[in-house]
Amino acid sequence: MPVYPANLPTALKGDGPAVLQGQPLLGYWPATLAPLLNAHLAEANNRSIRGWLDRIGARVVAMPHLVLPNINRPEDLARLDTRA
Repeated sequence: MPVYPANLPTALKGDGPAVLQGQPLLGYWPATLAPLLNAHLAEANNRSIRGWLDRIGARVVAMPHLVLPNINRPEDLARLDTRA
C-alpha cells in the first residue's frame, strides 16, 4: 500500500480546507463544510471536485517529492502488494 509521509496530515490541516497539489481527492475538508457541499451537489450545472475546491477556497499544498501510485484496477492494487 502507498506510504504517505508522516507530515502529510499536518501539512493539510490548518486554517480551512486544503488539497494536495495534483491530487484533488486527497485533502482536508472540515465537517462544517457539509451544508455547503450539499448545496454544491444540488446544483445541476457544477458537481466537479475542482468547482467545489474553488467554491470553498481550498489551499493547495505542494509536496513535490511525493509520488502517489495510480490504483484504478485490481491489478494495480496487486502490483502494490508485491512491492511491500
